[in-house]
Amino acid sequence: MANTKNSKKLGPRVTVLFSAASGTGKGSDKNKTKYVYMRKATADYFGFKAVPDAQVKTKNNRNMAVRGSFGAGSITIYNRSGEKTKSIKIPVPAGATISQIKLFLQKAAKNKPDSFSSVNGRSYPVTSNARN
Repeated sequence: MANTKNSKKLGPRVTVLFSAASGTGKGSDKNKTKYVYMRKATADYFGFKAVPDAQVKTKNNRNMAVRGSFGAGSITIYNRSGEKTKSIKIPVPAGATISQIKLFLQKAAKNKPDSFSSVNGRSYPVTSNARN
């Protein structure tokens, strides 16, 4: 059993919209809305809006409350403030492509990141005009 008395508390969590459903193809990934479950402090830092009543439709056309993807993997964003460089980890849904991650990070209302590191350690620019 883990020792919980000495562990650091990370604070409250919120559900953030990662990508909205955009297609109608059957079995396609485009008709699924994806959410991310992240720290509230991280969401506030980047200006992501929390979704208080996130729901998805089941196969039986019922609405089911969803918390968001967690444990699927995370990207690292290195943010420079003054002389210090701070690394911030943001969870991403399983199966998220690099272009979907770029679109998600471009939605940041404040402290927009320039680049991010994927799970395998490769760096990608967030702006769409730069090459990978």
